[in-house]
Amino acid sequence: MSARRPDRYASGRWLRIAHPRPEARTVLVAFPHAGGSATFFRAWGSLLPPHVELVAVQYPGRLDRLREPCIDDVHQLADAVLKALDGRLDRDLALFGHSLGALVAFETALRMESQGLEIKALFQSSPPAREQQARRRPHLSDESLLAELRRLGATPTDIIEDPRACEAILVGLRGDYRAAAHYRPDPDRRLRCPVDALIGDGDPDVSPTATKAWAEATTGPWTLNEFPGDHFYLVPQRDAVLRLVADRLGAPGPGPLPGGRADLCRH
Repeated sequence: MSARRPDRYASGRWLRIAHPRPEARTVLVAFPHAGGSATFFRAWGSLLPPHVELVAVQYPGRLDRLREPCIDDVHQLADAVLKALDGRLDRDLALFGHSLGALVAFETALRMESQGLEIKALFQSSPPAREQQARRRPHLSDESLLAELRRLGATPTDIIEDPRACEAILVGLRGDYRAAAHYRPDPDRRLRCPVDALIGDGDPDVSPTATKAWAEATTGPWTLNEFPGDHFYLVPQRDAVLRLVADRLGAPGPGPLPGGRADLCRH
């Protein structure tokens, strides 16, 4: 296997840039789901408009960071991501987070705004319900975690059935589930930026009603966008999601925006 060019897919421990665009005026920071990695977003960078550079977050405890201890605290993850982004904060900023990543993206956005930075857009995809955090179980057995992987359907069966590969996933998943379970948003801290919530209309864990509670987390416009699909709707609906993101960032992609419902709330 040939060595990968260091400027193609590396930017320190925390950030991955598969398609560098140093002249792009907007940086879109993407935060993966529990058990996920930066590779989940790898193709997105080439599909976004040329003025957007996608920077994907790589949490510790997975893939090339497998030997590093996981961070099982959303606030600590946000602190670390903000520090890693130092040097990229002189461009327009937008954030996209899926599931657990929606929590980390939200906390990172709060920190950015507290430093006087303006956020062009925050995209919270399949965000865990704010009022359900206290009911989440922080400690699950390996059997329960495997059952979750099978239920959500985002992990190929051959990986789940491979003990070595599966253990590598479970290492990160354990820490991520603890982070989500212990997270409590501060009700007194609110964003100013526009927020788009994106959910699958068949998601068994994320309902429109529960998601609308996130509208209270910003004083800016808040929009709920529903797509066909389950918790990982954004895999089959990738192009529709990217069209919405491109539209919000000022450069619509080809074709119409997603045909699902979009409910707008303004504060």
